[in-house]
Amino acid sequence: MTYDTFLTYQLAVNHGFIDPDEPYDMQFDRLGPIYRDFEKSGFDRSDRNLYECLEDYFNQRKEAQKK
Repeated sequence: MTYDTFLTYQLAVNHGFIDPDEPYDMQFDRLGPIYRDFEKSGFDRSDRNLYECLEDYFNQRKEAQKK
């Protein structure tokens, strides 16, 4: 696992998009699509650090779920 996927995983858990109590293979299956969506989202910007980009991405996803 790379730093990028590890950080994505940790933040996905923190924001409630991955359940840490699920079996690991199910968690990992959810991680790939989340990371690919992040890469396509426009939040993955080279002028900002990855943590901030992912935080913005997950916050936007949480807001979208509320609607």
